[in-house]
Amino acid sequence: MSTVLDIYQHLSPPTHFYAPMIDIADNELAGGLMLSLLVQWTTNHLPCEKAVRDGLEWLVVPRQTWYEKLRLTGAKADARLNKLAVRGLIEKRVMKHSGKTMMHIAVNIKEIAEQVEALAKAYE
Repeated sequence: MSTVLDIYQHLSPPTHFYAPMIDIADNELAGGLMLSLLVQWTTNHLPCEKAVRDGLEWLVVPRQTWYEKLRLTGAKADARLNKLAVRGLIEKRVMKHSGKTMMHIAVNIKEIAEQVEALAKAYE
């Protein structure tokens, strides 16, 4: 008979999220979860492979990572990333990394911080 402790050996560490990120991502849960992870990776609260190009720090996030962390398929992850890019929260670029062509993501922390501050003021 399995116990709760037995379950934990099969789980990866939990993914933390910041509720305001959902608001910033047009009230889309998946987009808010993605944005939370991107912010944590950018601010080094969680490990993530990075590359510096054109004066920007780019996160190297394979599609497989979105499935592992949030259970988003490649197409769903791409759609959410496109929405975040349209809102000016991230910039996406396909570049080479370690000999492979991969999606790179630069997070616009300044824009996100401004929107979080605006939300905080609106809720005061």
